[in-house]
Parts: sequence; C-alpha cells; structure tokens
Amino acid sequence: MTKKIFYLTSALSFFGIQTVFASENALFQGLDNQIALGYSYNSLHAYNPNYSGPNVTTSASNLNLHLEQLFNNNIWLAIDGSFTFKANQNSPGGAGFSDNTQEFGFPASLSAKGGYSFNWGGNSTQGFQVIPYVTMGRMLNYNGMSVSQNTFTQSYLNMYGGGARLEYAFTRDASIYLDQSIGYLQDPNANNSDVYDQSAMSYTTLLGIKYNVTPYFQLGLQGMFNQTNLIDTSIGYNPITYSYQNTAQTSFGGMLSFAYLYNNDQLMSSLSNIGSSGNNSGAPNSLLAAFDNSYSLGMGWVNSTNSYKGGSAPNIGTSSNYIDFNVAHLFENNVWANIDAQLINNISQTNVPAGRVNSSVPTYIGFPGSVTFDVGYGFQAFDSGFQIIPYANAGVVMNMNSYNLRSNSSIMNAISQDMYLQYGFGGRAEYAINNFWQIYADQLLAGMKDQSPLGINAWRSTSSLGVKINPVGPLQLGLKGFYDIITPNGDAYNSSTNSYVPAQQNSLGVQFDIGLRY
Repeated sequence: MTKKIFYLTSALSFFGIQTVFASENALFQGLDNQIALGYSYNSLHAYNPNYSGPNVTTSASNLNLHLEQLFNNNIWLAIDGSFTFKANQNSPGGAGFSDNTQEFGFPASLSAKGGYSFNWGGNSTQGFQVIPYVTMGRMLNYNGMSVSQNTFTQSYLNMYGGGARLEYAFTRDASIYLDQSIGYLQDPNANNSDVYDQSAMSYTTLLGIKYNVTPYFQLGLQGMFNQTNLIDTSIGYNPITYSYQNTAQTSFGGMLSFAYLYNNDQLMSSLSNIGSSGNNSGAPNSLLAAFDNSYSLGMGWVNSTNSYKGGSAPNIGTSSNYIDFNVAHLFENNVWANIDAQLINNISQTNVPAGRVNSSVPTYIGFPGSVTFDVGYGFQAFDSGFQIIPYANAGVVMNMNSYNLRSNSSIMNAISQDMYLQYGFGGRAEYAINNFWQIYADQLLAGMKDQSPLGINAWRSTSSLGVKINPVGPLQLGLKGFYDIITPNGDAYNSSTNSYVPAQQNSLGVQFDIGLRY
C-alpha cells in the first residue's frame, strides 16, 4: 500500500507539469491551492446492529494537515494527515481490554486523493467544478479485537476507494463544496485464519466552506459524517468468551482550518486583468525557493538502539520504516517554514523483555508517529544560492511505549498522555548549486517534556545531511541521512515497577522523498 501511494504521487507529478502563466481554472486555483492546519473534534459511536450490548462512544480532538493543488491542466491532488492528541470514551460496561477499545480507524491516518477537475466559469468571479477522484491511504486501527490479536504495530487498515467533489465558487474569494467518497478498508491480517478479519466498507461525506480573508490567508469550516461497516459481521459474536463485539461505527465531527494560499497573489492579479507576470522568479531568493517551496511523501528506514542507564538488561535493537509527509516554504521576505509528519509503517525488535505488553507494544520512542513545526529566517548571500537558517522547533512526538502503557488504565489515557512535547532550536545551511540540485545540512537541539505518568523528560540531538534534485518540471526528489540521539534527563527509573526504563535511544536512518514544487 505504501508503494502505491508513491506511485500515485509520481504519476500526478508528471501529469502536473505546468507553466507559471494564468490557466483556465484560475478561479479555483485561487481557492484550492493551499497548505492548511486544522483542528477537528469528532464523535465516534461503535455498535453492533444485532445486539444492544456494550456500545462505545469516543470523543476525539485531532490535529489535521491538508495540502491541496489544482494544476493548470486540471489535475487535482489532495493529501491529508490527521492524528488524535486527546480522547475520552464512555464506560462500555464490559470487562477486558478488547471490550473498551472498539472504535475503527483510530487514532491517526494519512491519505491521498488524485482526480481531474471539470470546471465552468474558471476565469470569472463565479464558477462550478466537479472532481471525480481515486483515493488511497492508511489508518491506524487501535481496536481491541485487532490489538489483542495483531499487536499495536500490525493494527492498521489500508484504504482504497474513490469519490467525487462538487465545488461552487459564488465569489472569487469564497466557495462551498460537497465531497462524497466510498472506501474499502483492507485488514492486512485477514489472510491469517486465526484472527478476526476487520476489513470494512467506509462511506464519508464532507460539507465545507472556504473564505479567502486575504490573498494569502484562508479560513475554512468543514463538517464530516462517516459510516463504517465490517464486511464479515459474524465476528460480532465471540463463541469462546460468549461476548458480542461491535461491527459498525457512525462518526460525525467538524473542523476549523487555517490555510496559506501559496500562489493566490499571482492568480488574483490575473483575475483582475492586471496580468500574471508577477511570480517568484524576480525575488532575490528565487533559486533557493525553487527547492524549498515543495511538498513530498517520503519513506524512511531506521536502525535504533534503546539502552538502560542502570541494571544489566541487554540493549533493545529496532529496525523500522515510516511514511513521511513534509511541506516547506521560503517566503519572499526570507521567512522559512517547515511542517513534517511521520507515521510508523513497520517495526521489529530484538532483546525485548518477556511479557504480553512487551510483545504487543514496541519499546520505541516515537511510536506511532510525530508532527513537528519549524519556523526560521534565511540569511542569504545575494544571488549565491547559499543561506543559513536559524529556526525554532516545536511539535508532538508520540510515545505509546511498552513501559508507558502499563501506567495507563485505558488506551484513551495512552493516546492523550503518552507523548512528548518537543521544543528547541536548530540551524540549517543550504546551498543551491544550480537549478538542478541543492545540498543541505541541518542540526536540531530540542527538549522533550514527557506528558505520561512516568514523567521521563529528555533532550534530543538530530543531525541531517541531504540533497534535493529537480529533474523535470515541478517534480522533486530528495535523499537524506540522519543520526538522532534521545537522552533522558535522569536515570529513567520507574519506582512503581522497581526497574529501569530503556529511554536512551540512538538512531541512524535514511529517507527518500518524492514530491512537487509549487
């Protein structure tokens, strides 16, 4: 599934080769071409239609990242990432871990949509577009039935589907849209006859409005309704435990988003018949912006070692890979911003202590993912293609770790508390040798405040060395290597279990990216 996301992105990269001149769909580009951060609040109600047993309602607060682009040739692309940072759940009335965590497709997801815009009135102040699209992605599935059989690392669903979006721009600064999608949620563990097959059908309806407050800034409101139904409803009854499991879920919610319109200034000028010649090519930092103004999907591979500061237990070895979603922008005033989100794709470990929790939950800082933000300023030598960027860093690093999970009464507490709040500073040096390639070095030093009951604060040092290549049109390829050190402030001793925690983590990795410049 991960490779298919890359294939979709690659195909859209080539189809999306475009010029900098005004296009026939300029009205919708001025509304759709955006990078957005959002907050959403969702309510998920899991139930069994054939049994009035332990229905479960989960309320979740989520951070959302949305990127959207409508190319000059009407190809449309959207990438969405979401993760829950706070959740609570009603008491289901059942006993056991599998009874009290029965939501589906929770608590994080990453998906991509690709389609074609059929639009009318795209160069006026009003217009209408219809976008049929295909979609694919991955969502975590921390459902009690799945986790108890497949462990946390294998509890996810692959999504394949399609849909259509209808959007009406009633002025050049505002539009409303309706989005309907149907997805097949494939359980990768379904081939194992000894486990429940949680493959399902998902139906999602979105209704939203966009308003351009300024040529660069947009506010958005969106409502969501989703119905998820397991295909094999026979798993609703467990003949071994004589208990009923939930097989369906109804969800609804709302999202408030704040978006940066990355090329709306040029497009709004063309709509006003002023002309479309203004673009970044005349800016002093245009060569650097040709590399920094990009978004990408990446795949990373990491080897890590977790060690104890006391005791005689052997180090824990980890091999993992992850999906990375990155958006960066260098503004004309030299302000630089970067957003990075990661989701663990697969993980395997050695020397893990015995026990059911240790075998079900990885002993790894950063599972199941993270979201970080960088904001800095580029000091440049004029027309040299070289800049130094001091920046501030902040973010959330999830830490649903084996030693943390023992201290939580439920998975809701783990999702809401088992994380680090990261904050720090870094420096980045970039050199664009020419229009084809750029090399860079990056050093981050950050504090990590533990929100879990253990309170094991730490600091980290991350060193990166990479290259970006612009081979053709807007297509961009990237490769970087990195070394990351996470060190606890104290001895990481857990008094409740009378043992040391392997909170010292050293990692060496490499990441490959494929993306588009904008």
